[in-house]
Amino acid sequence: MCLASVPDTWRISRDVAPSKPADSIKILSGFEGSAPVEVTRVAEDHYVIRPPEGTELKYLLLKVEGAKGKTLRIDFLGLQFTSWGGANPLYSYCTDLSDPATFASKPASATEFQRGDNGPSLPDTSDQQWHYVEHVWREGMRMCFTVW
Repeated sequence: MCLASVPDTWRISRDVAPSKPADSIKILSGFEGSAPVEVTRVAEDHYVIRPPEGTELKYLLLKVEGAKGKTLRIDFLGLQFTSWGGANPLYSYCTDLSDPATFASKPASATEFQRGDNGPSLPDTSDQQWHYVEHVWREGMRMCFTVW
């Protein structure tokens, strides 16, 4: 199997001082509709998400607080994520998951697609509240991505 390397532009510079203390960033799970997961901070802006042993996830819903204006690297760690290599996570800056407008989408046209770095075609989501993460790669048992 061939794994894609990570372009240097995706790497987060460690020379930049954070605008907020890193411990103000919270990645939450276990709320309504979300399975509880283990969240480990491995660097100032790098988090590893791992489901509890023996738990199989069909989807993953997380809430990130205190990260506005920051770039975060998030790794999903575990055997089940090795089969998610062609998947692109979604993100939204919404504040109310009960608002149906949060999930609205527009029809895609054949000309509005772009290629995700891990292979899939991604539709334009610029007029929506949710968006696809474009920069997704694999590192062994991890599915990694950056969001900002």
